[in-house]
Amino acid sequence: EDKTDPMPDDALLWFSESDKAEVRSLPPKPPVSCYSTVLRLTDKLEKSEDFDEKEQYRKRLADARTTIETTQAEIDALNREIREKIYPLEGLTLSDRKAVTALYDRCLALSEEDRALVTHFDDVIRAKAAVDTSARTLTIGISVGVAALAVAALLFFGIRRKITKKKREMAELESFYEREDR
Repeated sequence: EDKTDPMPDDALLWFSESDKAEVRSLPPKPPVSCYSTVLRLTDKLEKSEDFDEKEQYRKRLADARTTIETTQAEIDALNREIREKIYPLEGLTLSDRKAVTALYDRCLALSEEDRALVTHFDDVIRAKAAVDTSARTLTIGISVGVAALAVAALLFFGIRRKITKKKREMAELESFYEREDR
């Protein structure tokens, strides 16, 4: 055993009131930045003497660790998928909209602090803007096309009705003159 180590690994520690307060102050969904704190407190709790609420603190720290590890896995997955799905930004098409929107929504589901760990979130925002603009442009184009067809149809049927009316009036006028000539 190393004589220079002031605290052997199997020494019992005291889980102090400040340690307990630190555990209680952890948010229900702690950010990834709390990971080292959770690990430190977990280690200290495991090496501490038994006390009444030790199991409750152990569970709270285990839940926090699981939450943080799940969040970190999501951040890692997002970083990987962003690299795979949205680059190059200029190559995005309307068919990429669903994937880009899903990435964007997943990023927004993270806390602001954890979102900062998504390496290229700003590119996700740009990609979302690009595919949304494409969708709006397509919608506007289709709407303008439908409106133009409606106007053309109204003009066509309006002109046709006038021509038909004129033909009918001319036929009536012709029959009137034929009757007069007799």
